[in-house]
Amino acid sequence: KRCSENGNFYDFHENENLVQLDTTVHNAYLFQSKVESLIREHATNYQSTPMFLYYPLQLIHWPWTAPDIYLNKCAYPSGLDSATASTYQNYCGLNVMMDEVLANLTCALETYGFANNTVLVIAGDNGGETSQQGSTTKLSGNSYPFRGHKQTYFRGGVSNTAIIHSQLVPARARGTSYSGQVHVSDWLPTLMGLATNGQWTSSYGGNTIDGVDMWDTIVNNETTKHTEIVHYISQTSAVIQQDMIKYFNGIPLSEVEYPKAFFDSDLYPDNTHTTCENPSLVD
Repeated sequence: KRCSENGNFYDFHENENLVQLDTTVHNAYLFQSKVESLIREHATNYQSTPMFLYYPLQLIHWPWTAPDIYLNKCAYPSGLDSATASTYQNYCGLNVMMDEVLANLTCALETYGFANNTVLVIAGDNGGETSQQGSTTKLSGNSYPFRGHKQTYFRGGVSNTAIIHSQLVPARARGTSYSGQVHVSDWLPTLMGLATNGQWTSSYGGNTIDGVDMWDTIVNNETTKHTEIVHYISQTSAVIQQDMIKYFNGIPLSEVEYPKAFFDSDLYPDNTHTTCENPSLVD
């Protein structure tokens, strides 16, 4: 880290080296340029060696600042005050920008000969964001039909959509969807299983991991293998899910917005079928 003139810190590194950013360039452009150079370098020097690329886009995320070229492609509902209208327009612009970034990524994979032997996974890390951080300004993000949103422990807060794009997906499974439970920890054994033709032992440093190889489960639309999930755990609190029941311990009720009854599904707003009047059972 290095202190800047106004007391903030530059904390952008490439490996061990501090990189001085051009603050006039949106970081999505910087990441895209670097990713394309990595793909080109791998194609040139390591064509026969598998490549793993983790590309954590900061789109779509606060602060909502999209370049004008993308803002100009976005309209917003009439009757909004200027601050809310600006937030809506920037939120939209970042979505459009992300579409372009993903198009450029797939184009690079095709250009350098990786398209037919790549598994591209696009996944979020939390539910939809319905309001701007630190304010009451509403956003277009949502997790419908699930209850809750980002920063809550309902399905709408901890669930998100994902896409698998690959020529390796069997023809029968292309264009289909999988609604079973998959956890973020499952991507490691799933991708390693593909890369090693099923030879990876799902262990790291001699320790068994929590994730499960879900490739066959997803492409064959089978019952999920991952039935227990630890959503959060610390020395004083935890959120643990077994099948469709969550156990809360030490979490303030204001953070989970818990209902007065246990519901057998987590849909909103038409979730009215009560199976238990025990308020200690949430979701």
